[in-house]
Amino acid sequence: MADQKPVVGIIMGSKSDLGVMEGCTAELEALGVPYELVIASAHRTPAKVHEWASAAADRGIKVIIAAAGKAAHLGGVVAAFTPLPVIGVPMKTSDLGGMDSLLSMVQMPSGVPVACVAINGAKNAAIYATQILGACDPEYRKVIEKMKQEMADARRSAVSPQYKESHVRLSGKTIQGFSDSRSVEAGCCLCGTAGRTSSPQQPRAPRSVTPTSHRRQDTPAAYRPSSYGTAKKQARTTRQLSDAPSNYAEQPRKKRRSIIPILLIIVGIGLIVAAAAIFINAQIGYKQASDSYQKIEKQYVSDKDASGVPIIDFDALAQTNPEIVGWIYVPGTNINYPVVQTNNNSKYLNTLFDGTANASGAIFLDSDDTAPGMVDQQTTIYGHHMNDGSMFNVISDTTDQATFDSIEFVYYITRDATYKLRPLATKVVEDTYAKRARPILRAMTD
Repeated sequence: MADQKPVVGIIMGSKSDLGVMEGCTAELEALGVPYELVIASAHRTPAKVHEWASAAADRGIKVIIAAAGKAAHLGGVVAAFTPLPVIGVPMKTSDLGGMDSLLSMVQMPSGVPVACVAINGAKNAAIYATQILGACDPEYRKVIEKMKQEMADARRSAVSPQYKESHVRLSGKTIQGFSDSRSVEAGCCLCGTAGRTSSPQQPRAPRSVTPTSHRRQDTPAAYRPSSYGTAKKQARTTRQLSDAPSNYAEQPRKKRRSIIPILLIIVGIGLIVAAAAIFINAQIGYKQASDSYQKIEKQYVSDKDASGVPIIDFDALAQTNPEIVGWIYVPGTNINYPVVQTNNNSKYLNTLFDGTANASGAIFLDSDDTAPGMVDQQTTIYGHHMNDGSMFNVISDTTDQATFDSIEFVYYITRDATYKLRPLATKVVEDTYAKRARPILRAMTD
């Protein structure tokens, strides 16, 4: 086959498709069909796909097989550049199991047809390509005919000899007075009185003798009154009812046990389990956030200066998170956190300073404020009220006058300056979610 001119062109979008497409190449070799194979992506190497598909017919290629996965645009792109028939092989994917490849491949626009086999149907693609070749080449048509004949012979030879022998014995056996001319399938059941046999040579089955009191009349059914059987049944029914005691009472049915209590118990257990899961998950989140910020404070905050203000290594912090703009510190509280800023006010609602997803989030500067803060007429800094007492939880306690008075100063530290702020008041405002306590701070000269 190596010295023959290829008549089938195989193109695949990735080397990872080779394992599946070996089934195609092996089948073509078994059928004696010469082929060529190329790896080119419709998205990554479109120029290579264009060049190969446009020249395929001039090279003697008669049929093209295109294998691709996910978006699976390769077959349609090849069909756009060649007059040859294209057979698409959708590749199995890890995301949707190949359904994305299949649906994409069959949804070709009008005028750009691509035949499509099953997901990973490489072998069928080879056979289909040979059938197309056989429409004009008697040699390949004979190859397909030989293959189909071999398949039929293999199927017939696969039938067990014991099964065939038992089938022959069963089909020729006389059952319930029927002659050999009636074939009986295994699993059928014959019931009722046997009629006249089709073969007079076979003896009739003996008829059982019934008591005289229940003997049926010899009058043919055609001349028997239609109410004959009904009248006798009605008589028996009347007699049975007349013999029943007059004070007969039907036994009361047992009441079914209601399943509502069982359902309520199941629902209650489910709610308890769900609540426990929520609580445990919250505790895990608290622990994760606490460990993260304690690690940051230990690594990037040095001993406090003479005025008791911590010294921050902003260069090291920027290596962990380049969106660092400042540091907020409130003596006597747990507020000792880095302050970040980005182009929106949603990212750090559920993201820690180190980028970990967590409900505690981070302390962040409003996206509309000028970095690093304390530059505009008003600077807004956001932080969650966490139930474990972290972040800005202490602010809600400042509605109490004693707690408010205990916070003398708030320090906001940047690369270039340290701002010493004095709390003026705590105001409770309403937003779209809930009531929030916000302190009003006044900058003091440092």
